[in-house]
Amino acid sequence: MIFSVAVGIPLGIVSAVRKDKTVDHASRLYALSGISMPIFWLGLLLQFVFYYQFRINGLPGLPSSGRVDAILIDDYPLRRVTGMYLIDSLITGNFRIFFDALVHMIMPAFCLSYHSMAIITRMMRSSMLEVMRQDYITLARAKGLSERTVIYKHALRNAMIPTMTVIGLTFGGLLGGAVLTETVFSWPGMGRWSARAILSNDYAAVMGFMLLTSLIYVMANLVVDVIYSVLDPRIRYG
Repeated sequence: MIFSVAVGIPLGIVSAVRKDKTVDHASRLYALSGISMPIFWLGLLLQFVFYYQFRINGLPGLPSSGRVDAILIDDYPLRRVTGMYLIDSLITGNFRIFFDALVHMIMPAFCLSYHSMAIITRMMRSSMLEVMRQDYITLARAKGLSERTVIYKHALRNAMIPTMTVIGLTFGGLLGGAVLTETVFSWPGMGRWSARAILSNDYAAVMGFMLLTSLIYVMANLVVDVIYSVLDPRIRYG
């Protein structure tokens, strides 16, 4: 979600502001490829390029699987606090494991977020273009406000409302895409665990996974609904 939001929203804004310019065409091409490309195929492609091709050409490549280097974690044991390597290593000051876990996360996180980034970029662009045509934006420019103030203070806040809806909905796509991503990158997470449960006909595990992901999905959409009232003070829940 950090990848998706941090890249998708700014890219959508720039694409809308620079409509029909080079950056806009590049952004639309990126969004189209992100929506069209299957997650598992993108994962295999990333492994082929950034692991296999880099290694055979003598370049420092990215790790292809796992959460951390097994040999490194034997040399630098990690004290378990939350179970998440990045947070635990940061809390305990084990920076060798922190950077290794961070490097291991780059390809899976990018692969998982690529589809959602594309959707958020497209929605942000279309919302910004619609808002920029409104009368109050023309009035703000006529008052002599700077273009930066018009875009980020007046247009962005209103354009974020439909974008937040898409962010909540794409969260469900991330939960589903995690099954394929964790399988491709041998990531020991709930997605890979549920795939193994399906293959072994473990119905209780599958139902538990579906119940948990459904709960997370509903809670994410509830948070989005609450954020609506922050973005637009006119929205109030009785």
